Amino acid sequence: MISKLADCIKTALLISLVSAPVALTGCSLPHAGPSYGDIKDQKKQQTPVSLVMVDENVTDLLNSGNEKSTFFDVFGDTKPEAYKISRGDTLDIYIWESAPALLFGTSSVNSENLAVTSQKLPTQIIESDGKISVPFVGMISVVGKTVREVEKEIIRNLDGKANNPQVMINVLTKPTDNVTILGDVKGGSKVSLSPKGERILDAIASSAGVANSFNKITISLTRNGKTVDMPLETVIKDPKQNIYLNAGDVMIAMYQPWSFSVMGANGGAAREINFESTGINLVQALSRAGGLNDNMADPAGVFVFRFEDKDTYKKLSDEFNSIENASAQNNSGSSTKSWVYPMEQMDKYNKLQSIPVVYQIDFSQPGAFFSSQNFSVKNGDVIYVATSSSYELSKFLRIVGLIVNPFISWGNSINKMTD
Repeated sequence: MISKLADCIKTALLISLVSAPVALTGCSLPHAGPSYGDIKDQKKQQTPVSLVMVDENVTDLLNSGNEKSTFFDVFGDTKPEAYKISRGDTLDIYIWESAPALLFGTSSVNSENLAVTSQKLPTQIIESDGKISVPFVGMISVVGKTVREVEKEIIRNLDGKANNPQVMINVLTKPTDNVTILGDVKGGSKVSLSPKGERILDAIASSAGVANSFNKITISLTRNGKTVDMPLETVIKDPKQNIYLNAGDVMIAMYQPWSFSVMGANGGAAREINFESTGINLVQALSRAGGLNDNMADPAGVFVFRFEDKDTYKKLSDEFNSIENASAQNNSGSSTKSWVYPMEQMDKYNKLQSIPVVYQIDFSQPGAFFSSQNFSVKNGDVIYVATSSSYELSKFLRIVGLIVNPFISWGNSINKMTD
């Protein structure tokens, strides 16, 4: 009786081994993302997404014409004009008059033993009307004028009233003649501009310097509604980029302001990784992510998902849809080919400023290690490493093991009972 039961268990075990693949055919094994085949199969794409195989020609195309704007190109390097009085400034006004004094009465003797009289007017704050009050002159509009221009205007208005008047104006505070410095600096603050003029590095030094390594800092400069970002390292090495600052400029020091995400069969967990605006290439990005997992990764299935700007996409479209390129791909004999939808077919994305593109790098080919060093990772990229088919098989076998192991244990127990 027990022997027959053992035979039944063995039969059930054989049936389970045969039927498990069939039962699992319609099931989806757990995985971190699309398989290599899913990405390559255009029929499975719900939206038109172009796929580009990365080689030296592609990296040259992507890198051509991508020169970034610089501080010097956008803002120039003109020293700010002489300071002009603004609302909120605080002024001290001094008036001297030669003897005999007609208007101002306190006598003194100058270095040439000439009797003069002087008068310091009460300190004045420039209010919303932009005017100051001067005795025997009245209200004078001063906003938008230099100190020298206002001095001459007061002298001109006192001429004929005072005896050879002389005027000196001292600006005590200039709330608007500042540069705001924020971000990764040790002492973020407002830096007052001096008559000699301050440059970018002067302002950073006035804020006690940056808090982290300078080669990982990006400087963002905003002026009159325009913003330009540049690596601090470039500003240090290229004196032309160390431009004069203007009143009202806002400068932000950012530590590793860009990031990419990595998923799939990389050497670590899925995560977002920050990097500096000097840029990193794909090899560096994968290294920071832990490389490829030796047991899981398909080296031919490394993908970069990116929203490409329209100008770059048009270059790709023109290149890959040319007659010469299409003929070269058809005659290459390779089973892996690029496809790029023509620009006019991307109607769904015409209203957007960017178009989705997937770049594939085949690290099973030695040349990929060279071309990927010229492939720059961009802010917001998603790097996905597909799992290998052998790893998918091992996952399947583990699932089968979970099914048949109880039968094996049960059968072994019965065999011991029959011995």
